[in-house]
Amino acid sequence: FNKSIFWLLLCSSLIGCIAGTLTYVGQRISKPIQLPWRQLQDFFAYDLYTPKLYRSSIVFSVDWASRIADWFDRFIIDGVVNLVGLASIFGGEALKYGNSGQGQFYLLTIALGSLALTIALSWSLISQLLLPQVNF
Repeated sequence: FNKSIFWLLLCSSLIGCIAGTLTYVGQRISKPIQLPWRQLQDFFAYDLYTPKLYRSSIVFSVDWASRIADWFDRFIIDGVVNLVGLASIFGGEALKYGNSGQGQFYLLTIALGSLALTIALSWSLISQLLLPQVNF
């Protein structure tokens, strides 16, 4: 507990209360109070221009970020999802015409699909094993 800071804060609070009381309760000063410079009057009247500052900084940046996120979601994420859906529809249609009713063709289709999926998922490993490493 610092006594000097306590007394300093107490005195400044009392001075502020007395000044506010004399300004707003007393009849000596005409209301509304007019400051000597119009720019200073506007500065205090418009809340130190904080709404404009807030709108031009925080609101602008959040709006900009949300527009980018919306665009990314609509065209990239939804595009990938729609592409997967379209590929599955075309794949199903292609498999429908290859249907002969014989089990060996079903097994061949499953085996080839599994092989293609395995190669696609492990392509980086395969390329590292087959291609020589070039160090500069």
